[in-house]
Amino acid sequence: MGDIIATHGLVIKGVVDGDLRLLTEGEFTIGTDAAIHGNATVPEQKVSAATPASDRGKPSLTVNFTDLGATGAMKGQVIGAATFDLAAATVPGATKGKSSVVIAGSTKPPTDYGQVRDLTVRRTFAAVAVPAGSYGQLLVDGARIVLGEPGGRTPARYGFETLEIRDGGCIDLAGPVILSVGRVVGMDGSLGRNDLPGWLDLRVASGAVGLSAQGVVYGSIFAPNSALNLGDGASVDGWLAADTVTIGRQGRFRAVRPNWGVDRHPAQAPSFPQKAIILQARLAEFTAAHASGFSSVLSYANDVPILTLTEVLQGKKDQSDAQDQAALFDAACLLLAFTDFDAARIVIVRTGNGKKAAPVDITVTKEDFVGHFWALDHREVTPHTMQEVRGAPALLGAFFERSLKLAAARQQAD
Repeated sequence: MGDIIATHGLVIKGVVDGDLRLLTEGEFTIGTDAAIHGNATVPEQKVSAATPASDRGKPSLTVNFTDLGATGAMKGQVIGAATFDLAAATVPGATKGKSSVVIAGSTKPPTDYGQVRDLTVRRTFAAVAVPAGSYGQLLVDGARIVLGEPGGRTPARYGFETLEIRDGGCIDLAGPVILSVGRVVGMDGSLGRNDLPGWLDLRVASGAVGLSAQGVVYGSIFAPNSALNLGDGASVDGWLAADTVTIGRQGRFRAVRPNWGVDRHPAQAPSFPQKAIILQARLAEFTAAHASGFSSVLSYANDVPILTLTEVLQGKKDQSDAQDQAALFDAACLLLAFTDFDAARIVIVRTGNGKKAAPVDITVTKEDFVGHFWALDHREVTPHTMQEVRGAPALLGAFFERSLKLAAARQQAD
Protein backbone atom coordinates (compact mmCIF):
# COMPACT_ATOMS: atom_id res chain seq x y z
CA MET A 1 0.00 0.00 0.00
CA GLY A 2 2.76 2.43 0.95
CA ASP A 3 3.48 4.33 4.14
CA ILE A 4 3.95 7.59 2.23
CA ILE A 5 1.74 7.96 -0.86
CA ALA A 6 2.07 10.92 -3.23
CA THR A 7 0.21 11.56 -6.46
CA HIS A 8 2.47 14.02 -8.28
CA GLY A 9 5.84 14.22 -6.54
CA LEU A 10 8.23 13.03 -3.84
CA VAL A 11 11.23 15.03 -2.64
CA ILE A 12 13.21 13.20 0.03
CA LYS A 13 16.17 14.94 1.70
CA GLY A 14 15.73 13.49 5.18
CA VAL A 15 15.10 10.06 6.68
CA VAL A 16 12.22 7.74 5.78
CA ASP A 17 11.67 4.56 7.79
CA GLY A 18 8.96 3.05 5.63
CA ASP A 19 7.77 2.43 2.08
CA LEU A 20 7.14 5.10 -0.55
CA ARG A 21 4.58 5.11 -3.35
CA LEU A 22 4.40 7.53 -6.28
CA LEU A 23 1.19 7.27 -8.29
CA THR A 24 2.05 9.24 -11.44
CA GLU A 25 5.03 10.36 -13.53
CA GLY A 26 5.77 13.19 -11.11
CA GLU A 27 9.15 14.23 -9.76
CA PHE A 28 11.04 11.83 -7.51
CA THR A 29 14.03 13.67 -6.02
CA ILE A 30 16.47 12.20 -3.50
CA GLY A 31 18.99 14.42 -1.73
CA THR A 32 22.56 13.46 -0.89
CA ASP A 33 21.82 13.16 2.85
CA ALA A 34 18.60 11.19 2.40
CA ALA A 35 18.09 7.70 3.78
CA ILE A 36 15.12 5.60 2.70
CA HIS A 37 14.73 2.40 4.72
CA GLY A 38 12.02 0.78 2.64
CA ASN A 39 10.77 0.06 -0.85
CA ALA A 40 9.60 2.48 -3.54
CA THR A 41 6.57 1.62 -5.65
CA VAL A 42 6.13 3.52 -8.91
CA PRO A 43 3.86 3.25 -11.98
CA GLU A 44 4.71 -0.08 -13.60
CA GLN A 45 5.05 1.33 -17.11
CA LYS A 46 7.95 3.50 -15.90
CA VAL A 47 10.12 0.89 -14.24
CA SER A 48 12.01 0.11 -17.46
CA ALA A 49 13.14 3.66 -18.24
CA ALA A 50 16.85 4.49 -18.00
CA THR A 51 18.65 7.32 -16.27
CA PRO A 52 21.25 9.13 -18.40
CA ALA A 53 24.73 8.37 -17.11
CA SER A 54 25.51 12.10 -17.03
CA ASP A 55 22.83 12.59 -14.36
CA ARG A 56 24.14 9.99 -11.94
CA GLY A 57 25.97 11.11 -8.84
CA LYS A 58 24.76 14.70 -8.82
CA PRO A 59 24.31 16.19 -5.32
CA SER A 60 20.54 16.30 -5.67
CA LEU A 61 18.83 15.04 -8.78
CA THR A 62 15.47 14.12 -10.16
CA VAL A 63 16.09 10.43 -10.38
CA ASN A 64 14.64 7.91 -12.75
CA PHE A 65 12.40 5.15 -11.47
CA THR A 66 14.77 2.31 -12.37
CA ASP A 67 17.83 3.97 -10.90
CA LEU A 68 16.53 4.89 -7.47
CA GLY A 69 18.71 2.32 -5.78
CA ALA A 70 21.81 3.64 -7.52
CA THR A 71 21.80 6.85 -5.50
CA GLY A 72 22.80 4.96 -2.36
CA ALA A 73 19.86 6.34 -0.42
CA MET A 74 17.48 3.51 -1.25
CA LYS A 75 17.81 0.52 1.07
CA GLY A 76 14.91 -1.39 -0.45
CA GLN A 77 13.64 -2.36 -3.88
CA VAL A 78 11.92 -0.46 -6.67
CA ILE A 79 8.58 -2.07 -7.50
CA GLY A 80 6.24 -1.42 -10.41
CA ALA A 81 2.50 -1.46 -9.77
CA ALA A 82 -0.72 -0.21 -11.31
CA THR A 83 -1.66 3.35 -10.44
CA PHE A 84 -4.92 4.65 -8.97
CA ASP A 85 -6.53 7.86 -7.76
CA LEU A 86 -6.71 8.89 -4.14
CA ALA A 87 -10.19 9.25 -2.65
CA ALA A 88 -11.70 12.72 -2.51
CA ALA A 89 -10.83 14.96 0.42
CA THR A 90 -13.13 15.16 3.42
CA VAL A 91 -14.66 18.62 3.89
CA PRO A 92 -15.39 19.60 7.52
CA GLY A 93 -19.01 20.18 8.48
CA ALA A 94 -20.38 23.69 8.83
CA THR A 95 -20.27 25.21 12.30
CA LYS A 96 -23.41 26.49 14.01
CA GLY A 97 -21.51 28.56 16.55
CA LYS A 98 -21.36 32.35 16.26
CA SER A 99 -18.95 33.56 18.94
CA SER A 100 -15.16 33.97 18.94
CA VAL A 101 -13.61 32.80 22.21
CA VAL A 102 -10.09 33.43 23.54
CA ILE A 103 -8.85 31.32 26.46
CA ALA A 104 -5.61 32.72 27.92
CA GLY A 105 -3.78 32.38 31.21
CA SER A 106 -6.31 31.44 33.87
CA THR A 107 -9.38 32.27 31.76
CA LYS A 108 -12.11 29.68 32.25
CA PRO A 109 -13.27 27.73 29.19
CA PRO A 110 -16.81 28.36 27.88
CA THR A 111 -19.62 26.33 29.41
CA ASP A 112 -21.37 25.82 26.05
CA TYR A 113 -19.03 25.00 23.17
CA GLY A 114 -22.04 24.70 20.88
CA GLN A 115 -22.06 28.51 20.68
CA VAL A 116 -18.35 28.73 19.79
CA ARG A 117 -17.27 29.38 16.23
CA ASP A 118 -13.60 30.46 16.46
CA LEU A 119 -11.42 29.28 19.35
CA THR A 120 -8.02 30.63 20.41
CA VAL A 121 -6.16 28.99 23.30
CA ARG A 122 -3.07 30.99 24.29
CA ARG A 123 -0.53 30.17 27.04
CA THR A 124 -2.98 28.73 29.53
CA PHE A 125 -1.97 27.45 32.94
CA ALA A 126 -3.78 24.14 32.41
CA ALA A 127 -4.81 21.96 29.49
CA VAL A 128 -8.14 22.84 27.87
CA ALA A 129 -10.49 20.01 26.89
CA VAL A 130 -12.49 20.72 23.73
CA PRO A 131 -15.59 18.59 23.01
CA ALA A 132 -16.32 17.07 19.61
CA GLY A 133 -18.13 19.24 17.09
CA SER A 134 -17.75 21.57 14.11
CA TYR A 135 -15.92 24.85 14.56
CA GLY A 136 -14.42 27.68 12.54
CA GLN A 137 -10.82 28.67 13.29
CA LEU A 138 -8.68 26.90 15.87
CA LEU A 139 -5.45 28.52 17.09
CA VAL A 140 -3.33 26.83 19.76
CA ASP A 141 -0.60 29.30 20.73
CA GLY A 142 1.93 28.00 23.25
CA ALA A 143 -0.81 26.09 25.06
CA ARG A 144 -2.13 22.54 25.34
CA ILE A 145 -5.61 21.40 24.38
CA VAL A 146 -7.09 17.91 24.58
CA LEU A 147 -9.42 16.35 22.02
CA GLY A 148 -11.32 13.06 22.25
CA GLU A 149 -13.41 11.24 24.83
CA PRO A 150 -11.55 9.53 27.69
CA GLY A 151 -12.15 5.80 27.41
CA GLY A 152 -13.84 6.15 24.03
CA ARG A 153 -13.50 3.23 21.64
CA THR A 154 -15.04 4.94 18.60
CA PRO A 155 -13.45 8.13 17.23
CA ALA A 156 -14.82 11.50 18.27
CA ARG A 157 -15.38 13.71 15.21
CA TYR A 158 -14.04 17.26 14.98
CA GLY A 159 -14.24 19.73 12.14
CA PHE A 160 -12.28 22.99 11.85
CA GLU A 161 -12.26 25.42 8.96
CA THR A 162 -8.63 26.28 9.76
CA LEU A 163 -6.05 24.84 12.16
CA GLU A 164 -2.91 26.55 13.44
CA ILE A 165 -0.43 25.53 16.13
CA ARG A 166 2.09 28.21 17.17
CA ASP A 167 5.12 28.44 19.40
CA GLY A 168 5.32 24.82 20.51
CA GLY A 169 1.61 24.44 21.17
CA CYS A 170 0.24 20.94 21.69
CA ILE A 171 -2.97 19.17 20.65
CA ASP A 172 -3.15 16.08 22.83
CA LEU A 173 -5.68 13.24 22.64
CA ALA A 174 -7.75 11.59 25.37
CA GLY A 175 -9.24 9.12 22.91
CA PRO A 176 -9.35 8.36 19.17
CA VAL A 177 -10.37 11.28 16.94
CA ILE A 178 -11.25 12.06 13.33
CA LEU A 179 -10.00 15.58 12.72
CA SER A 180 -11.29 17.11 9.47
CA VAL A 181 -9.67 20.43 8.59
CA GLY A 182 -10.41 22.77 5.73
CA ARG A 183 -6.90 24.24 5.71
CA VAL A 184 -3.78 24.07 7.88
CA VAL A 185 -2.40 27.56 8.49
CA GLY A 186 0.74 26.35 10.27
CA MET A 187 2.05 23.59 12.47
CA ASP A 188 4.75 24.77 14.88
CA GLY A 189 4.03 22.29 17.65
CA SER A 190 2.75 18.76 18.24
CA LEU A 191 -0.42 16.95 17.25
CA GLY A 192 -1.36 13.48 18.51
CA ARG A 193 0.21 11.07 20.99
CA ASN A 194 3.55 9.38 20.52
CA ASP A 195 2.37 6.28 22.40
CA LEU A 196 -0.90 5.97 20.44
CA PRO A 197 -0.48 7.30 16.88
CA GLY A 198 -3.45 5.18 15.79
CA TRP A 199 -5.74 7.58 17.65
CA LEU A 200 -5.28 10.41 15.13
CA ASP A 201 -7.05 10.43 11.75
CA LEU A 202 -6.22 13.88 10.29
CA ARG A 203 -7.90 14.84 7.01
CA VAL A 204 -7.09 18.08 5.20
CA ALA A 205 -9.37 19.34 2.43
CA SER A 206 -7.09 21.84 0.67
CA GLY A 207 -4.06 24.11 0.87
CA ALA A 208 -0.43 23.41 1.65
CA VAL A 209 0.41 21.57 4.87
CA GLY A 210 3.72 22.66 6.37
CA LEU A 211 5.43 21.39 9.51
CA SER A 212 8.13 23.67 10.91
CA ALA A 213 11.20 22.56 12.85
CA GLN A 214 9.04 22.05 15.96
CA GLY A 215 6.28 20.35 14.00
CA VAL A 216 5.50 16.79 15.11
CA VAL A 217 2.51 14.66 14.12
CA TYR A 218 1.68 11.23 15.51
CA GLY A 219 -0.98 9.63 13.34
CA SER A 220 -2.53 9.34 9.91
CA ILE A 221 -2.51 12.37 7.57
CA PHE A 222 -4.71 12.35 4.47
CA ALA A 223 -4.40 15.47 2.31
CA PRO A 224 -5.03 14.45 -1.33
CA ASN A 225 -5.12 18.04 -2.64
CA SER A 226 -2.17 19.35 -0.64
CA ALA A 227 1.55 19.84 -0.93
CA LEU A 228 2.81 18.37 2.36
CA ASN A 229 6.17 19.65 3.56
CA LEU A 230 8.13 18.37 6.55
CA GLY A 231 10.64 21.12 7.21
CA ASP A 232 14.14 20.64 8.61
CA GLY A 233 13.71 18.91 11.97
CA ALA A 234 10.01 18.13 11.57
CA SER A 235 8.76 14.59 12.03
CA VAL A 236 5.75 12.35 11.45
CA ASP A 237 5.16 8.96 13.05
CA GLY A 238 2.31 7.21 11.26
CA TRP A 239 1.07 7.25 7.67
CA LEU A 240 0.46 9.97 5.12
CA ALA A 241 -0.98 10.56 1.65
CA ALA A 242 -0.90 13.85 -0.24
CA ASP A 243 -0.61 15.35 -3.71
CA THR A 244 3.12 15.98 -3.20
CA VAL A 245 5.36 15.16 -0.24
CA THR A 246 8.64 16.88 0.65
CA ILE A 247 10.83 15.83 3.58
CA GLY A 248 13.56 18.36 4.28
CA ARG A 249 17.06 17.80 5.63
CA GLN A 250 16.88 16.48 9.19
CA GLY A 251 13.20 15.82 8.60
CA ARG A 252 12.07 12.34 9.58
CA PHE A 253 9.20 9.99 8.83
CA ARG A 254 8.65 6.72 10.71
CA ALA A 255 5.96 4.35 9.52
CA VAL A 256 3.45 3.09 12.08
CA ARG A 257 1.30 0.50 10.34
CA PRO A 258 -2.23 -0.45 11.33
CA ASN A 259 -3.23 -3.89 12.46
CA TRP A 260 -5.62 -5.44 9.94
CA GLY A 261 -6.27 -8.49 12.11
CA VAL A 262 -9.56 -9.28 13.82
CA ASP A 263 -8.19 -9.55 17.38
CA ARG A 264 -6.65 -6.11 17.72
CA HIS A 265 -6.84 -3.11 20.01
CA PRO A 266 -9.06 -0.31 18.61
CA ALA A 267 -6.07 2.04 18.70
CA GLN A 268 -4.34 -0.16 16.10
CA ALA A 269 -7.22 -0.18 13.60
CA PRO A 270 -6.72 1.31 10.13
CA SER A 271 -8.16 4.75 9.50
CA PHE A 272 -10.83 5.38 6.87
CA PRO A 273 -8.31 6.83 4.34
CA GLN A 274 -6.12 3.74 4.72
CA LYS A 275 -9.08 1.48 4.03
CA ALA A 276 -10.17 3.62 1.08
CA ILE A 277 -6.71 3.21 -0.49
CA ILE A 278 -7.41 -0.52 -0.85
CA LEU A 279 -10.66 0.13 -2.70
CA GLN A 280 -9.13 2.78 -4.94
CA ALA A 281 -6.34 0.36 -5.90
CA ARG A 282 -8.84 -2.43 -6.68
CA LEU A 283 -11.24 -0.29 -8.69
CA ALA A 284 -9.38 -0.35 -12.03
CA GLU A 285 -9.44 -4.15 -12.17
CA PHE A 286 -13.15 -4.23 -11.37
CA THR A 287 -13.93 -1.55 -13.96
CA ALA A 288 -12.00 -3.40 -16.67
CA ALA A 289 -13.73 -6.70 -15.87
CA HIS A 290 -17.20 -5.16 -16.29
CA ALA A 291 -16.47 -2.51 -18.94
CA SER A 292 -18.72 -4.18 -21.52
CA GLY A 293 -21.75 -4.00 -19.26
CA PHE A 294 -21.37 -1.21 -16.72
CA SER A 295 -19.51 1.98 -15.96
CA SER A 296 -18.49 2.28 -12.31
CA VAL A 297 -18.02 5.20 -9.93
CA LEU A 298 -16.69 4.82 -6.39
CA SER A 299 -17.62 7.46 -3.82
CA TYR A 300 -17.96 7.75 -0.06
CA ALA A 301 -20.58 9.17 2.32
CA ASN A 302 -19.94 9.32 6.07
CA ASP A 303 -16.97 6.98 5.56
CA VAL A 304 -19.16 4.35 3.89
CA PRO A 305 -18.10 3.32 0.35
CA ILE A 306 -20.69 3.55 -2.42
CA LEU A 307 -20.15 1.80 -5.76
CA THR A 308 -22.52 3.00 -8.49
CA LEU A 309 -22.84 0.75 -11.55
CA THR A 310 -24.52 2.33 -14.56
CA GLU A 311 -25.69 0.32 -17.53
CA VAL A 312 -26.37 2.48 -20.60
CA LEU A 313 -28.55 0.45 -22.97
CA GLN A 314 -28.91 2.68 -26.07
CA GLY A 315 -30.21 -0.05 -28.31
CA LYS A 316 -28.59 -2.90 -26.43
CA LYS A 317 -30.51 -5.62 -24.67
CA ASP A 318 -30.70 -5.68 -20.91
CA GLN A 319 -27.90 -7.47 -19.14
CA SER A 320 -28.55 -11.14 -18.49
CA ASP A 321 -29.25 -12.29 -14.94
CA ALA A 322 -25.85 -13.95 -14.89
CA GLN A 323 -24.09 -10.66 -15.71
CA ASP A 324 -26.04 -8.80 -13.03
CA GLN A 325 -25.25 -11.49 -10.49
CA ALA A 326 -21.56 -11.46 -11.34
CA ALA A 327 -21.40 -7.66 -11.13
CA LEU A 328 -23.10 -7.59 -7.71
CA PHE A 329 -20.87 -10.35 -6.35
CA ASP A 330 -17.68 -8.72 -7.63
CA ALA A 331 -18.82 -5.38 -6.23
CA ALA A 332 -19.41 -6.89 -2.79
CA CYS A 333 -15.98 -8.54 -2.86
CA LEU A 334 -14.34 -5.28 -3.95
CA LEU A 335 -15.92 -3.33 -1.10
CA LEU A 336 -15.93 -5.80 1.79
CA ALA A 337 -13.37 -8.59 1.28
CA PHE A 338 -10.35 -7.84 3.50
CA THR A 339 -10.99 -4.08 3.51
CA ASP A 340 -12.08 -3.63 7.16
CA PHE A 341 -15.21 -1.71 6.13
CA ASP A 342 -18.27 -2.66 8.18
CA ALA A 343 -20.78 -1.83 5.43
CA ALA A 344 -21.04 -0.65 1.83
CA ARG A 345 -23.67 0.41 -0.69
CA ILE A 346 -24.07 -0.93 -4.22
CA VAL A 347 -26.28 1.07 -6.57
CA ILE A 348 -27.25 -0.30 -9.99
CA VAL A 349 -28.69 2.23 -12.47
CA ARG A 350 -30.09 1.48 -15.93
CA THR A 351 -30.65 4.21 -18.51
CA GLY A 352 -31.49 4.37 -22.21
CA ASN A 353 -33.99 2.68 -24.54
CA GLY A 354 -36.67 5.00 -23.19
CA LYS A 355 -36.59 3.27 -19.81
CA LYS A 356 -36.61 5.04 -16.49
CA ALA A 357 -36.26 2.22 -14.02
CA ALA A 358 -35.73 2.89 -10.33
CA PRO A 359 -32.15 2.18 -9.28
CA VAL A 360 -31.36 -0.89 -7.25
CA ASP A 361 -29.82 0.38 -4.01
CA ILE A 362 -28.43 -2.34 -1.75
CA THR A 363 -26.63 -1.90 1.55
CA VAL A 364 -24.45 -4.90 2.36
CA THR A 365 -22.91 -5.17 5.81
CA LYS A 366 -19.77 -7.13 6.53
CA GLU A 367 -21.93 -9.47 8.61
CA ASP A 368 -24.22 -9.99 5.61
CA PHE A 369 -21.26 -10.65 3.34
CA VAL A 370 -19.73 -13.26 5.63
CA GLY A 371 -23.18 -14.78 6.22
CA HIS A 372 -23.78 -15.21 2.48
CA PHE A 373 -20.61 -17.24 2.18
CA TRP A 374 -21.45 -19.32 5.24
CA ALA A 375 -24.89 -20.05 3.78
CA LEU A 376 -23.22 -21.32 0.60
CA ASP A 377 -22.20 -24.70 2.03
CA HIS A 378 -20.38 -23.31 5.11
CA ARG A 379 -17.73 -21.41 3.21
CA GLU A 380 -15.42 -18.86 4.81
CA VAL A 381 -14.36 -15.74 2.91
CA THR A 382 -11.00 -16.52 1.34
CA PRO A 383 -9.53 -15.79 -2.11
CA HIS A 384 -10.13 -19.45 -2.98
CA THR A 385 -13.80 -19.51 -1.96
CA MET A 386 -14.43 -16.19 -3.74
CA GLN A 387 -13.05 -17.77 -6.90
CA GLU A 388 -15.23 -20.85 -6.38
CA VAL A 389 -18.41 -18.79 -6.03
CA ARG A 390 -17.46 -16.59 -8.98
CA GLY A 391 -17.19 -19.67 -11.21
CA ALA A 392 -20.42 -21.36 -10.14
CA PRO A 393 -23.64 -19.87 -11.61
CA ALA A 394 -25.81 -21.52 -8.95
CA LEU A 395 -23.76 -20.03 -6.11
CA LEU A 396 -23.73 -16.61 -7.78
CA GLY A 397 -27.50 -16.76 -8.07
CA ALA A 398 -27.89 -17.71 -4.41
CA PHE A 399 -25.58 -14.88 -3.32
CA PHE A 400 -27.56 -12.43 -5.46
CA GLU A 401 -30.95 -13.50 -4.11
CA ARG A 402 -29.81 -13.43 -0.48
CA SER A 403 -28.41 -9.92 -0.98
CA LEU A 404 -31.67 -8.62 -2.43
CA LYS A 405 -33.81 -10.25 0.28
CA LEU A 406 -31.70 -8.93 3.16
CA ALA A 407 -31.62 -5.43 1.64
CA ALA A 408 -35.41 -5.47 1.15
CA ALA A 409 -35.97 -6.65 4.72
CA ARG A 410 -33.66 -3.92 6.06
CA GLN A 411 -35.50 -1.23 4.09
CA GLN A 412 -38.86 -2.48 5.30
CA ALA A 413 -37.65 -2.45 8.88
CA ASP A 414 -36.45 1.13 8.51
